[in-house]
Amino acid sequence: MDNLTASKICSKCRVDKTLAEFNKQAKSKDGHEYYCRPCKREYVASNKKRYSAYSQKWHAENAERKAKLQRAWVGANSQSKAEWQSKWKSDNAERVREYHNRRRALIAGTRAEVVDLGAVWEQSQAACYICCEIIDADLPHPDRMSKSLDHIIPLSRGGLHVAENLAYVHLICNQRKNARLLDL
Repeated sequence: MDNLTASKICSKCRVDKTLAEFNKQAKSKDGHEYYCRPCKREYVASNKKRYSAYSQKWHAENAERKAKLQRAWVGANSQSKAEWQSKWKSDNAERVREYHNRRRALIAGTRAEVVDLGAVWEQSQAACYICCEIIDADLPHPDRMSKSLDHIIPLSRGGLHVAENLAYVHLICNQRKNARLLDL
């Protein structure tokens, strides 16, 4: 049976739709849910508390089963998961760096905010605040002249992870500065 040509009537809206418009469900006769996707979304939204309570109860009662299923899935898909994670991290390098910077700030016990790195880049005007030379944004990390995000007052010295305490610098300038305070 082809999902694009076979049809089914939604039990809620009573409209004849293709099977592709229904979520899969192994327990039903045709292998699909009784409500179409839009009706199902509406139903779940109107019964959110009930779904949440059921989900919490199921996870509490089936913690061992869930862990076993997760271990089996990871064992069978570890290579593809690792490839996906690697690709996502390389495609979202700025987000990964921002996450690690926020995490470092929280571990240091200082305030951390989600920072708009584009605004920090514009504020720096593509110039390194340490050596005052232009930063080439196209150079890939770990090129020594690539852009690097620096905490002006280092997190280890009580600095905050907020836009006002961040500036773009050359990677080599950031490495030389390390955790020192500069007299500019």
